[in-house]
Amino acid sequence: VCFKLQQFMGETQVHRRRGPPDPDYMIFNNQKKSQNDFIVSIKDKHGKSVFKEEGKRQVIRDYCSEMFSSIVTNSDAINNFLSEVEPLDSVIYETLIGKIKREEVESVINQLSTDKTPGLDGLPSEFYKIVSKELSELLTEYFNEGIERKTMGKSFYEGVMCLLYKKGDREDINNYRQLTIMDVDYKIFAKIIMSRLEDVLDSIIEKEQTCAIKGRLMWDNLSMLREIIYNGKDSELCILRLDQRRAFDSVSHSYLWKVMKAYNFPDQFISIIQLIYKKSLVQVKVNGKLSSPFSAECGVKQGCPLSAALYVLAINPLLKRINDDKRIKGYVLDKSHKIAALAYADDVTVIIRNQNLLSSVMEILHRYEQASGAKLNHDKTEG
Repeated sequence: VCFKLQQFMGETQVHRRRGPPDPDYMIFNNQKKSQNDFIVSIKDKHGKSVFKEEGKRQVIRDYCSEMFSSIVTNSDAINNFLSEVEPLDSVIYETLIGKIKREEVESVINQLSTDKTPGLDGLPSEFYKIVSKELSELLTEYFNEGIERKTMGKSFYEGVMCLLYKKGDREDINNYRQLTIMDVDYKIFAKIIMSRLEDVLDSIIEKEQTCAIKGRLMWDNLSMLREIIYNGKDSELCILRLDQRRAFDSVSHSYLWKVMKAYNFPDQFISIIQLIYKKSLVQVKVNGKLSSPFSAECGVKQGCPLSAALYVLAINPLLKRINDDKRIKGYVLDKSHKIAALAYADDVTVIIRNQNLLSSVMEILHRYEQASGAKLNHDKTEG
């Protein structure tokens, strides 16, 4: 099926825009160039400024390769931290498993956004829309064969990592966010899996987490926090905003698989998520040129349709422990519902009755760090 799919792609090259067969051109020929994208110089690990293009690519590639290398976690720490996770009834997960249907593929193709930068193969979403009728059957076969064999074609795992400047010193690589651009066939598959996953997330994720859950809005938490601040203004209420260092990039895969197992996700579905992440190869784009590839062995890809959902799954045991811990007396809403942690993805706010309870929160955070590989950014944590 993979060969037939590649053959079909080759026969329909006429749908691609004319241009040189250089992959850098195919990927980025439609992307607007801006001064904000260009990296004039970057500091290496010794603090020396590097100006040559090849040198900059190597410095950034080495940094990203190290950042996405496998995270060593303690198996006992993971098991201990997840010991209070309540597994859900397997009936809830029935919609997660089963073969990919052609209707699912066609539906996702129809919903694809246009005018987006394509992946390494240079095929934009417009191409998939034009040949949707012919391509959907081949993609359905390809996806199902990959699930059965527990592997996809090599190009499925290849991505381009772009650096997005945030703020601060432009020479400091820590002031850039990484966004991974994948081929459209990867996005189609991930969107299908996401559409299945989002139907069960509401039953799993703490109500105080408003990211990636249908029907929940960030405004809900903001409104609740305002109410808490207003009603608690005459008390010793303490509000702590947690900042995690590169939260999405530092999720241990072994921890994530165990979280899914603890929540009683079907083995078949866990295998599908592992299938998507286990062989990730990334090339960093610096000023329009690509570095040599490296393996991404941790984190959830920012740019993947599944990344937010997988992240909220990974952090959910932390929120539950904080909210359920009897030592941590948070804010009681409606005389029954205690709120100690509010979250939007990795943006976590902890509410405690007084500063004396801070040590209990820090103890839980330390255990979470040991289990998941996450690191609290103490310089940016505010309270």
